[in-house]
Amino acid sequence: MSLVKNYIFHTVVYNFKTDVDRLKFEDFIIIRLKQGKEAAWWRKKLGSKKVPRFILKKEFKNYKIEDNDVTYCDNVIEYIWKLLFIFRLYKPGDLLFSDDLIHDIDRDEDFANVYIKDTQSDMKYSFCQNEIGDFESFKKKIFNTNIFNSDFFKIFINYFMSGVNKGINFSSFFRLERIIDYFIALESVFLIDDPNYFISHLISERISRLLSNDGKFDEKKVKKLIKFIYNLRSKIVHGNFIDIREENKNKKLNDIKTKIMEFEKVIRESFKDIVNYNFSSKIELEKFLKQIYAIPKDSKKIMIDATIKARELF
Repeated sequence: MSLVKNYIFHTVVYNFKTDVDRLKFEDFIIIRLKQGKEAAWWRKKLGSKKVPRFILKKEFKNYKIEDNDVTYCDNVIEYIWKLLFIFRLYKPGDLLFSDDLIHDIDRDEDFANVYIKDTQSDMKYSFCQNEIGDFESFKKKIFNTNIFNSDFFKIFINYFMSGVNKGINFSSFFRLERIIDYFIALESVFLIDDPNYFISHLISERISRLLSNDGKFDEKKVKKLIKFIYNLRSKIVHGNFIDIREENKNKKLNDIKTKIMEFEKVIRESFKDIVNYNFSSKIELEKFLKQIYAIPKDSKKIMIDATIKARELF
């Protein structure tokens, strides 16, 4: 017989802004704290480094503890992590949950979990009260898919989350490194059929064609954007910005900022479009992507032959 517990979960919501003092969702709330005694009390209770401005509160009534529930709250933490992923996928912005606290109602005890982060970011997460209905529909749709149980989506989810966790700072090339994680995430889905050649071309073709289907994005602009950001990613990885002159730095970063913001939309919308198909297997996803765009066989053969020749010379 499973042990049953009753919990209240709290977490600080960082890098967040809204138009009201209280956002009431179907199964949780986000509350703006009054700065002063109330915020100071929560800072002490949650052990926060900074004075919190918002907290999320969710009740877990009749929580069943199964044999494999090591911490007695494994599924609480997993749900909150999935909720954070859904918020982040819903729209751009570096929303962060941190300084978590779980209150055991039955024993009147508090305990914290170890998932504490402190990320600075120039990208605030803005959420208005009138978005709640749309968000709830989106959340239900995501939970009704198989993405959290599909091995072929786990790399995308983990690296997308890792990228957002890094934050972003538009005054430094090396605080743009999140795009490295983003491309690992995108390649894990859009190059899942394991192509060896023309990687940036193939991923840009597939994503741009997919997004152009609903008319929200211009195919040529998306293709150009992805190739630009992929090239930026390569420059960061290979250290091309280490010795850049100061007078060129600000201009380059200003040019990059707008494109990064557009790319933030593209990565989310492209994965949302893939999720809409609710693929049941890796094979189904591979077949779909090849139908969108595959490298011409003649081009692939030329590249394979050239690679063999080059290896012989080495």
